[in-house]
Amino acid sequence: MRKNSIGVWGAVAATLFFAAPVFAQHHQEQHSSQHQHQADSLHSATEEEEEPILHFPPPRNEFRLEVRNFTSATINHGLLADYAANGISIALDYHSPSWHGFSFAFGGALIENPFHTKHIWEKDSIANQHSRYESELFDLGEPHKHSDLTLMEEMFLRYTGKKFTASVGNLLLKTPFINPQDGRLRPTMVRGFWTEMQLAKKLFAEGGWLTHVAPRSTTEWYKMGESLGVYWAGLAPNGQLSNYRHHVKTKGVGIAALIWKGHEGKFQLWNTYFENVTNTLLMQADVPLAHSIHGEASWELGVQFMRQDVIGQGGNPQPEFAYAEQGKHSQVVSAQLLHRFGKNRWKAAYTNISGTTRFLMPREWGREPFYTFMERERNEGLRTVNAFMTELQTDWLPKCLQSSLGVGYYNLPSPHNAAYNKYQMPSFAQINAELNYRASFLKGLSLQALYVYKHAMEVEDIPMEFLHNRANMHLINFVVRYEFHQYAN
Repeated sequence: MRKNSIGVWGAVAATLFFAAPVFAQHHQEQHSSQHQHQADSLHSATEEEEEPILHFPPPRNEFRLEVRNFTSATINHGLLADYAANGISIALDYHSPSWHGFSFAFGGALIENPFHTKHIWEKDSIANQHSRYESELFDLGEPHKHSDLTLMEEMFLRYTGKKFTASVGNLLLKTPFINPQDGRLRPTMVRGFWTEMQLAKKLFAEGGWLTHVAPRSTTEWYKMGESLGVYWAGLAPNGQLSNYRHHVKTKGVGIAALIWKGHEGKFQLWNTYFENVTNTLLMQADVPLAHSIHGEASWELGVQFMRQDVIGQGGNPQPEFAYAEQGKHSQVVSAQLLHRFGKNRWKAAYTNISGTTRFLMPREWGREPFYTFMERERNEGLRTVNAFMTELQTDWLPKCLQSSLGVGYYNLPSPHNAAYNKYQMPSFAQINAELNYRASFLKGLSLQALYVYKHAMEVEDIPMEFLHNRANMHLINFVVRYEFHQYAN
């Protein structure tokens, strides 16, 4: 192991050693912040704890340290290659107090491949592809670099008023389609301008203009158009490899939203304008159907409708370099029924994707918000889909131990039809089993264990290369995370 690797592990050990007694003496409650990286979801309308008026917390004199260790293993079907890797990240940032309403923040992260894992970048002899989940722990742009993978993350100037905020710089942003998608070592960051405001007692608005993105699994900032294709780009509608990387012409992405939230439910309207490429409108309503004796919503109905239109040139006037097919559209209808009972939360959901072209949203920017979303899979890049999912969550120890079990069935177009199936994903069933634990003896320490199994339907019609990292596979993730906050006077 190289010298800088030893230094990283030494820093981790020292952090845990010295932070423990600090927490034993500290009785300050940790303030909620955008750094908690909760699941990127718009699904719940009436959570037991009231959501803050604005997403961003008030300015404060705060240092924050986060250490994350992520172990991932994939067991593929038959003779296809298996993979395993371990990665660690250390992030440190500072948020200043307010001065006449103005505040600032800056921070960065270090990512390390402590065991110098190399086999995850070797292409399987059958599928001609390397690992999917393990390689994304590190930098897809520099696959053979093991240490000192650094990224300047948050760095912004913000003005905070009584009922609004305005921020400019590098931001951790959560929207339906552009979000942290925090399932690896570091989240996705964006650069631009963002504002949030309270228009009335129950009515809020937010929006802004984004020019750059630092996708998860990279250590670079890209212009919004240049970021497309950093991940595997799949196939073009004609069946050839997509060739839009470095060819998408756009000035950026504009987002605007109206959100109404009250006891009657939560209603959202989001518009994502990808200049010269697509315009995506999302409407969502989450409405309580019945209440428990304690006043919480015991039954809740959620409905989503999305319409995406290809605008301008679809990214490029030459079809072979365009990201989307000019003049076409896609649409999504998604619904869920949610039931809370005791310490349990059960839901059943359905999603349909249709239209004249594939639903497209760069995977480099975030995960999709549809009710049938399950961790470690997407429905982006598909034209005709019927998806079903059910999940049960249980709190075993209050705010300490939670389990979830989810089962989904995704009826997809043929993986041989590139015009309907960009990433050649076969129809599949998926099982997710997850445990989350927040230590009570040491604030800031949390553990996550996730097991995923995907089973391809009609296996006899599916070539082996279509199963690699996609179906008939087991995925195991184990994450240890430690977060330390220090508030100065």
